Formats: sequence, C-alpha cells, structure tokens
Amino acid sequence: MKKQVLILVFSIIAMPDIVAQINPLGLFVDIDGKVKFWENEANENGSIDDTVYISFNGETLLYDLRNLKYNYLTLIEAPSSDWITPSNLDPSRINDTSQSTAYDSKFSVGAYKFGEDHFSYHYFNDQSLQLIIDTLSNDSRKHLFSDESRGAGLTDSVLTLVKSKLNNFVNRNYGKSCSDDELEQLQKEISSYDTVIDYVANFDYILDLIITYDYDKKNRLTKVLGYHWNHSVEVDSLEYDKAGNLSYFSREQIGSGRREYFFKYDKSGRVTIVKERYRSEVPKNSIDIAYTNDIKFKYNKAGKMISKAVLQDGKWLSYYFEIKNI
Repeated sequence: MKKQVLILVFSIIAMPDIVAQINPLGLFVDIDGKVKFWENEANENGSIDDTVYISFNGETLLYDLRNLKYNYLTLIEAPSSDWITPSNLDPSRINDTSQSTAYDSKFSVGAYKFGEDHFSYHYFNDQSLQLIIDTLSNDSRKHLFSDESRGAGLTDSVLTLVKSKLNNFVNRNYGKSCSDDELEQLQKEISSYDTVIDYVANFDYILDLIITYDYDKKNRLTKVLGYHWNHSVEVDSLEYDKAGNLSYFSREQIGSGRREYFFKYDKSGRVTIVKERYRSEVPKNSIDIAYTNDIKFKYNKAGKMISKAVLQDGKWLSYYFEIKNI
C-alpha cells in the first residue's frame, strides 16, 4: 500500500516563544541525538531538499530535514538580529551628525521620523553588514565563541569595569524579581552620557551591547552573559555530565523569567529525555508559576532519530520520523 502523503500543518508542540533575545545562541536536538547550537536564524524557503516523512495520529506530512530541525527539534530559537542590530538610536551615536547613506542590501531599510525636528531612525538588517567588534578573549582561537561589544570609549579597563557591574547586577537579581528602577539605574550607569555642554553630550564611555562567554578548564562553554541598552540582561548557564554531555541549560532574562532544560542520555551519548521548565519571575507576594514539559526521543540501530514524543495532559503524543538520504 502506498504511503499517504499530506501537505498540511501540524500543531507543533513545545515550540519556543518568540521574545527579544540578546544572547546569539539557539538550542536544538539534532537527528543524531546530540544537543547543538543554532547560530543563525531560521531559513525556511519552502523547498524540500532532504526528504523527511513525519507521521502523527495516522497522517503523514512530507517535510524537509532543515525545517524538521527548526520546527520540531528546536528548544530555543536562534534570536533575530533585529533586536540588537546597530541603529541611530544607539546611545553611542548620540553625537553622530553624519548623514545616512544608501546600503546595498537584499533587506529593506526603514526610516522613521519623530516629532517636528524630523529625527530619523534608520534600521538595517543586512547579513553582510560589518560591525566593529572588540574581542575580549586573548585565547579566542581555542574557544567556540569570543566576547564582543559595541559602543564608544570601550578600552580594556572600561570593559573590565562594565563586566564587573553586569556580574554584580546578575548576582543580586538572578532568580528573583527585579524592579524596572534597578535596571534603569544600570542602563544609566553604563549606557548614558554624563553631561551636555554646548548641546554636545560628554561621556567617558557608553555601552550599546556586550556579550561575554565563560569556559571551564576543559574549554566547555559554561556561561553566556548578554546586555543591550534597550533590553534586559540575559544569562545562559550550562552544565555537563561525567561523559561531557550537556546535562543542563538555562536562559534567564533577569526579572522576566527563566527557561530550563535537563537532558538524559543513553549509553551511546544520544539524548533520550528532555525535561523543560519555564518559571516566570513575578513581583513579591505573588504566586511563582512554573510550567513543565517532558520530551522523549528514540533512534534506530544506525543512530538516526525516528520519533519524538511530548507528554501532554498525561498522554504521550508521538511524532514518527522517516528520514531519507541521510
């Protein structure tokens, strides 16, 4: 009997929320059972390059392997660069009076005018746009990712000071409710000018963005800390088991919530169970609500993923994968 193929949209369970993210990493379980990072945004072009059949509740969907990974195996999406792309609203450009220029880009450029002074905000989304990045790590060749920052007056000593301020802020507020006033005070300290003299802003330094990476003695990523002047502070925490597999990952936006993932593996080092927990950080004297989700994966003898099951209302909902030509 021929396989029935339906081009339809399934209800995708446990898809990650779309929120303003600073840290540039997404997280997914690959078809080989390994936990891997997304470093680029989703690119769903509608074509089927590597055929996959997804079966659910007696129906079969013809799909593409790339989109399978994005839509069914992703735990945290790679963030959109839109959230932190350089713009004329960045604090470091407070003294920038240069005229905007045309950019050769496949993406659109939007200009927005505010008030009678016709101040324009030019927003660019161009993958070829080259940014000036300060590399803080002296040993970046050995690391998967290197620190980066953007702003004005960011000397080595200033960056050390900024990192200290951010870490102190995280230590005070991690896992707790955080008032808007405290975040505004941090932004004022590191992302605002000091004085205005003759209509010109004066400052020692101004920080638009910083992302830092910490590693353990085995060169494994253990922490990512991100700050953007127009968003909160974001912290990723990673832990590993004795075999070196990622056993825990969390992403917390200070004062907004934490998303956690606990991983269990089989003897071959393939993920078999993922426990997901989302905890909202709420004001004091309110109920702290945690949402949980369980996911199971199975593999064939060749080590290729053949199913994903999600626990919902006490029942396991299973998706079966038949991956061709891989």
